[in-house]
Amino acid sequence: MAPGTTSPDAKRIRNASPEPSIIRNRIYERQYLATVRLDSRSDLWLAPRKDLENATRLTASPEAFNGAQGVSWTQDNRILYAAEDIRGGSHVYRLEQQGGHPQHFTSGNSDMEPSSCPGGSALFASEDPEHSGLWTLDAAGRGLRQLTRGAYEWYPACSRDGKWVLYDPFLASPRVPQRIPWEGGKAVPLLENFKGVSAS
Repeated sequence: MAPGTTSPDAKRIRNASPEPSIIRNRIYERQYLATVRLDSRSDLWLAPRKDLENATRLTASPEAFNGAQGVSWTQDNRILYAAEDIRGGSHVYRLEQQGGHPQHFTSGNSDMEPSSCPGGSALFASEDPEHSGLWTLDAAGRGLRQLTRGAYEWYPACSRDGKWVLYDPFLASPRVPQRIPWEGGKAVPLLENFKGVSAS
C-alpha cells in the first residue's frame, strides 16, 4: 500500500484501494462463456506513524472512491478529501480525525484536489465545464470564490504565508508551474527562466 499524507500530530492517513473482487460464472455449453464483474472502491484509514498495522477506517462508502481525488490535513487536524461516486461526480468533504459523518464541503459536480491553507481556508480544483478553475472557501465552508478560470488547472497549494496559490496549468504549452495572489489577479510563472515542458 502506498504511503499517504502525514498529519501534523504524526498520525498518517492513507488511501486504500483493495484488490478488485472478481466474480466469474462459467458455462460449458458447446462454448466457454465467462462473465466478469469488477467491484472497486477506496476508503480513508488513519494509523499512528509508528504502528501502521493499527489502522482505523474513517470512511466506508460502498459506492465511492474516497480520497482518490485528493486528501489534505487542515490546521485543526481535520481532513479534507475528494470522493468520486459511481456516476462520475466528484465532491470535496471535510471529516473529523476520529471519523464520523463527513461534511459535504463543496456543491459542484467535478470538485477535486482539496488543499488546506493558513487560517483554515481551503482551495480546490473544479473540472465542471461551466465553472472550471481553482476556487477558495473559508474555514466554515462559505465565501466561495473563483480564483482562476482555466481548464485542468491542477494540484493547487497555498504558500506558507498564505499570500500565494501555486498550481499546475496542465494544458498550457509550455507547461510551467504558476502562482497567483490569494486575493486574485494575474498568474505568473512560479520560477523565473523555467522552461517547462511541452503539452504535446
